[in-house]
Parts: sequence; structure tokens; C-alpha cells
Amino acid sequence: MFYYCTALETLTLWDSYIFTRSCTSMFQDCSSLTTINNMTNLYAGASLGSTAKMFKNCSNLASISLNSANFATQKVTNMSEMFYGCSKLAEIENFTAMQLSTVENVSSMFEGCTSLTELAFSTTPTKQLLVATNLSRMFAGCSNLKIIRYLSSIKLTNVPADTEIDCSYMFYNCAKYQGISTKTIAPYIYPTQSGVTINCSHMFDGCAAATTIDFNGERTIRVSDASYMFNKCNALNTLTLDGVNTANCTKMEYMFADCDALTSIDLSSFDTRKVTTMTYLCNSCDALTSLDLSGENCSTAAMSTADALKNMICNNKNMTTLKLGDSFVLSASRFTTGINYLMLPNPTSVTTALTVYANADIATALLQQVGKPNSNYRAVEGVKAGKLNFKSLDGATTWKYYSDAGLTLEQTPAEVTNTSYVGLGGGEGEASLDAPVASYGGAQTGINF
Repeated sequence: MFYYCTALETLTLWDSYIFTRSCTSMFQDCSSLTTINNMTNLYAGASLGSTAKMFKNCSNLASISLNSANFATQKVTNMSEMFYGCSKLAEIENFTAMQLSTVENVSSMFEGCTSLTELAFSTTPTKQLLVATNLSRMFAGCSNLKIIRYLSSIKLTNVPADTEIDCSYMFYNCAKYQGISTKTIAPYIYPTQSGVTINCSHMFDGCAAATTIDFNGERTIRVSDASYMFNKCNALNTLTLDGVNTANCTKMEYMFADCDALTSIDLSSFDTRKVTTMTYLCNSCDALTSLDLSGENCSTAAMSTADALKNMICNNKNMTTLKLGDSFVLSASRFTTGINYLMLPNPTSVTTALTVYANADIATALLQQVGKPNSNYRAVEGVKAGKLNFKSLDGATTWKYYSDAGLTLEQTPAEVTNTSYVGLGGGEGEASLDAPVASYGGAQTGINF
């Protein structure tokens, strides 16, 4: 109706009702519009099906009032980009009165609303999101949004079974977002229907102010994609993932990258048997000391590309503990390149010694692959410098290394108790035990899931 009226600054609607069946792009690109008078006269009857792009790029509109009695949304299925790019919008009157129970698409609904600081949903069932399957970028770029009240109204309880719900980039670059209370994010998106999964890629990417993210174990969120999920959550120091089910997850690259305040990550309860990549999983987490992937289902079974584990914990200068379970198989045939750039920081830049807890096969694979000359981290150098040590997963056996060449596993000498030697070789026929490296036994802390 008023699409692309870029010079329009003030609009007064007639005193009698304006009847409409579609509000799609109604005021889109009215970039100079600052005031809409008599907005309550807009009558959208029960047949209204879409409000997509209704106010898109109304970049000078500071306030919008929707008459709850006349603006009937009980049959609306599409609200995508409704307020997209309304960069001065600070208030949406009567938003809690809008009926949302039939809306399927809210992608980019508030994207780029950089002046919006707070938003509230309704707790009334007919006004809750029940069937939405596309929530991608819903609040992306809302850089000043701090609080969303009654987020539990995003229930999604009527989504069809076996559906993948798209929540990718949902809170992307919401730099001040603190969730439902001070600096605590609790998503409350827990559909219980059979086979329903959620794409969480980039979901909280760039939520720099949040210190706590709580996926508690009261209900379960089944994640299909966790790539970049918590990337650049710079203040995050408390992470509860009890309610995260990764049995159908295929991607975990950059999941915790650049989480500068996280000190410990325990993923031992995760099921990674379908995960194809963990590239840069915890890269550049400056405070991280411990990563636990020791669970029975922490597996590399689906990782077929050579760089699936590339730089997994690279650039982490304070790492002291890395636990890898028996299912975390490091096959040289599958990870010829990937292990070269695996999860280990450069020994010349670390401030603490790193102890890897794993079985002998994994320890040997790490040495054989990471120690190659073209590696950005050379395990041999780490061992010789006392910055890299290996123990069995239960901590009872210390794998020790010696000499400079050859990478074969040596049996435990009979006279030595609970100690095995993974050799870096010696001369032909030589089995020297020169300068064995002491293991690191520092304290371990962890986030339990």
C-alpha cells in the first residue's frame, strides 16, 4: 500500500477503518517515516494471513502501536522480517496482545532493531509461538537488546513430528543480551514431539554480555547442528548443558570458539557418533584449562574428512587437561591432515604443561601425526620441553617418551610399576630411556552436564 514511499515522513490513516487481508510489505522501505497517526484504525480481519515485511526498513520509526482488537492475527502464518531494519524502533505497543499460535515463520522478525532494549511475550496460550519452524535470525543484530520476558512462550509444542526447527543465528550479535534475568540465558525451547530437532548453528554467536547459559536437564533440546552455537560469548563462565541431546547432531565446529572466560568444558555426556566435524571446537578460549571428551559416545566415527579435527583447541595457552575416551579414535588413514593441526597449542606459546588422558593407541596416533615436520604443533618438541605429557584415562599409567626419532609404543619394563613408554625411538636396536618426561598432575575442574 505504501511500499517504497521513501520520502514519506508522516502518515495519518483515515478515521474510518482501513480493511485489509494482507499486510505484507505494507510500509516497507518508508525509510523517512517517523509517525503513523491513527494506526488503531487499521482493521485486519480474521482472514489476515501475513504481516511479513510490514514495517521492514522503516529506519526512522521509533514507536509502533497495534490495536489488539482490530489487528487480528489469529490466522497469520508468516511474520518474517516484520520489523526488520527498524533501527530506531524502541517500543511496540500491544505486542503482547498479538495472537501468535498459528505463526510458522518469524525469521528475521526483529533483525537489526538496534534501539530495542526489552521485549515481552504473552503467557496466554493463544498468544504463544506453538507451530513456528523458522526462527532463524529472529533477533539477530539487536545489539542493545538486554531482556526478553516470558521467552518460555516460545513453546513450539505443536510442531509436527520429525521436523527440524531452524533457530540458527536466532540471537546472533545480540551483544548486550542477558536473557530472562541478569546475564543469564535460558532458552526454554524444548519441543517434546517425536523426532523434532533444532538447528542451533550460531544461535548465541556474539552474545558477549551473557555470563551464564542454562540448558537445564528438566527438559531436553535435541540439537541437529551446534556449529558456532556459543562462538564469541566472551563473558560466558557458567555453562549448563544437561538438557542438550546431541545424538542427531552433525556439526560442532567453532561451538565454543573465543569463549574467553570459560575455564572448563565437560562434554563427556555428549553423543558425537553422527558429528562430522569439530574443527576449531574450543579455539582461542584464553582461560580454558580443561576439556573432557572421555564419554562412551564421544566418538569420531562419522568424521571422514582429513581436517575434521583441525585446530580443535589451538591457541589455548592455559590448557592443562585434555581427556579423550576410547571411542575418540584417531585413525591415521582418516585424519592424515587433521591430526597435524589437531587440538594442541603450540608449545612455544603455552604457559602451562598439557596432560592428555587417553589410551596408548590415541597417544601414539597423536605423536605420529602431530609430530610431523609440517605440523604447526610438534609433539616431539612439546615432550622435550616438558609441555606435553600423556597418561592413561584413569591416570594410573604414565606414557613416557624418549630420544628423537621413531614413534613406536614400547612395552612396560618388568621392573617398572604402572609406567609405559611410548618411544620416540633411538638408533637401530636402541631402547634408551634418556630423560623421561614427568607427567603433570595439576588440579582439574569441570562443568558437569
